[in-house]
Amino acid sequence: MNSQHSQRFAHLDSIRGIAAIAVLLHHAIFTFRDGNLPWFFEYFDLGKFGVFLFFALSGAVIPFSLRAESIAPVRSFIIGRFFRLYPMYWVSLFLGLLVLHDTPHSTGVVVANITMLQGFLRIPDILGVYWTLQIEWVFYGLCLAFFCWKPKEWLRKLNWISLGFLFGALILAVARFVLEKKLPVALPLALSVMYWGTLCRMAGDKSNWTNVRWVGVVIALVIVPVSLLAYNKDYGFGERWYRYVISYWGALGVFYVWVSRVRWSDRVTVFLGRISYSVYLVHLLVIEVVGRSLFSDWAKVWLVLLLSVMVASVSYYFVELPFLSAGALWVKRFRDFHLKRSESLER
Repeated sequence: MNSQHSQRFAHLDSIRGIAAIAVLLHHAIFTFRDGNLPWFFEYFDLGKFGVFLFFALSGAVIPFSLRAESIAPVRSFIIGRFFRLYPMYWVSLFLGLLVLHDTPHSTGVVVANITMLQGFLRIPDILGVYWTLQIEWVFYGLCLAFFCWKPKEWLRKLNWISLGFLFGALILAVARFVLEKKLPVALPLALSVMYWGTLCRMAGDKSNWTNVRWVGVVIALVIVPVSLLAYNKDYGFGERWYRYVISYWGALGVFYVWVSRVRWSDRVTVFLGRISYSVYLVHLLVIEVVGRSLFSDWAKVWLVLLLSVMVASVSYYFVELPFLSAGALWVKRFRDFHLKRSESLER
């Protein structure tokens, strides 16, 4: 990635950094201050806010990794995503098994978690944050399917794709309310926001925000009945429908204003954005370790923040970057091989 490209999208890294810290603070505060929370947390969920930002960011970035004019775009995309996600994920899984050794896991659970697809097998996540990665893979699969179907044309139908998943979430919310079963409303809702994020990226490139605004308004409005129907009953995660609505509205508003008007970035938030994947994967383990200390509750929260950033920085430089470079090398070798093969066939 050249410096001009990095500067152009530095504001996206800044949002990513803010999202990661929001999720971290949510988990740390609820772990150490549960039962004695400030009133703010009754109405606003930093974790849901951060995760929603992550989903919109994925939409703004991932589909543009698939370029119809490049050599073997599908295989290059899959190789790149594999090296981006799995090495650090496996490190976090290994550390999780060490840190959480008091919680036994069967061999089947461990093997399923190695695949990152355990949610589809109805097997529990060893770390609670893994569920969002499975949604990411659904998004990747859909992007690949749309790309293989019509490499360029599908991007022109983003508004309808986003709204289609949104109303799928509404249908599941109605079914969840009527049947009183924990149906996966979060999946289509997340996909709707992801494709809205893609729409935001395209609008920024063309300076045309009309579609973004009206689709965003529809999403914001439909989130109300979806949350009211799906999260009116607490399934053990402190569900409050109004907390979902306010948090999701906050994420939609912040993302829209940030990418359409502010586009602000600085060294700190950009760096946090770059290490955000490691922060996201390791912070629960840091919370577990810090929780065994004798510090006061708020001291534990800030210690989790400091240690998570430190551990994530080490992980980024010694795990993520080397494997990202290895992935880029594999993609280059594959493209070179494909190009030479094409040239030999033409002769």
